[in-house]
Amino acid sequence: DWDASADTALQHQCNHGRTSHVALLIAHGADVNRPRRRDGRTSLHCAAATGIAGKLVRILLGAGADPHARDHAGDRPIDLARRAKRPTAARVLRDAVAPKEEIEEVKRLSETAGGERAGWTFDRKETHRRA
Repeated sequence: DWDASADTALQHQCNHGRTSHVALLIAHGADVNRPRRRDGRTSLHCAAATGIAGKLVRILLGAGADPHARDHAGDRPIDLARRAKRPTAARVLRDAVAPKEEIEEVKRLSETAGGERAGWTFDRKETHRRA
C-alpha cells in the first residue's frame, strides 16, 4: 500500500535537487501544490531548501506552485529557504510573494488610516507598490 504521508514522486525529486526529473514529472501532470499529509509541505517547500533551490523554485513557480502555501507549522517556502540559507531561492520566492503582501499592506493601511481620506485607495485590478 502507498503511504499517503510519504513524499510524492515530485516532492522526492525536489528533495534531491533533480531538476530534469522535476520538469518531466510536471510535464506529465504532477500536482505541484499537493501537500504531504504528515507536515503539509508542498513540492515548493521541499525545493526551497535544496542545494540548487533557485532553479527548482523557478521551475515550480512557472508550473503554478503556490508561494504562499503554509505547512502544518505555518512555514511558507520562503521561510524554509531562509532557514536553510538558500539566498537565491529566498530572493526568487520573495519576488513571488511580494505583490500579494504589498497589496495586503495597502489594504490594511487603508482601513487603519481611514481609506481615501488618508490618500490610500485600493483597486483589485491594480498592484500598488511603495515608491
